[in-house]
Order: sequence, then C-alpha cells, then structure tokens
Amino acid sequence: MPKKYISYSLMKYIRPIWYFHLISNDGESVVWTNYNQLSRDEKEVIHYDQDYSNQVLSNWDASYQALMKGIVKKTENNIQTDEIELLPADIYRFIRKYHKKIWLYLVFFQRLFSLFNPISEFIGLWQTRHVQKYNLFHTHYVYDEYFDYDSSLIKSNPLL
Repeated sequence: MPKKYISYSLMKYIRPIWYFHLISNDGESVVWTNYNQLSRDEKEVIHYDQDYSNQVLSNWDASYQALMKGIVKKTENNIQTDEIELLPADIYRFIRKYHKKIWLYLVFFQRLFSLFNPISEFIGLWQTRHVQKYNLFHTHYVYDEYFDYDSSLIKSNPLL
C-alpha cells in the first residue's frame, strides 16, 4: 500500500470521510509533515513511538501528532510512496493510543465481519494490550510569531 494512503488505512474505521485523507491534484500532501524535517522545538512536542512494525508508520504517527498539535508545514514531497505492509497490531496500536476503547472493539468486530483473518486480528489486538492512551492535547506547539502576524484579509475589513 502506498504511504500516502496510510492515513486512510489507519483511520478509515473511525473517520472515513476525514478531510485530511484527500490528496491534492498534484499528488502531494500539504498537511502531513515528515518527522525528520521538523525543528528541534517541534520535535520536543511530539512523543515519537518506535514500537510500530515499520519506521514509516512511526514517522506517520509522529506526523499525525504534529498535525493535531498545530504543526503544519508546506514542504516538497512530504509523504513518500513506499509500499509497506500494515499489520493488525499497527492498526490497534494507533486506535488504542488516540481513541476510546469502544472504537478499538468496534474496529475489531468490523474487521472480523469484513473477513480478515480472525487469528491475526486477535493476535494484533492482544499484542497491543499494554499500549497506554496518549493525550494529544496535553501539549501543543506555540507559534511565537502568532501575535505579531498582520493579516491582509483582516486589514481589508471585508463586509462578511
């Protein structure tokens, strides 16, 4: 599966029509930042999880955290198109970290009814039993220039 579809593959059970799944016309993503391109201050806000089966997924998890914490950068080639295998343990790890437990079990049963291998699904669920829920909004990135920003739109005083 191409990496640019990781967001949809992990989130399709919880947010199937989420705006950030969309890819722009030129094929580049404008919101998913690469963890390696973040500054040291931005990396301090992110809790990097190396326990995914693939480092690409760990980087995507960090990118998801960056997006949720307000770090958005427009850089070239934010998301590579490498092919990776998404394991059930990766899906359940992500859901356990960021969503309520009811979603975990709903996704588990939905995947069973979708005829995924029940043994690998149960093993993936079992392997993630010690993953703790992470509060994404405990810390956020602070933009120092925010209060000094002068918007040309606000200065034009539109009638809306």
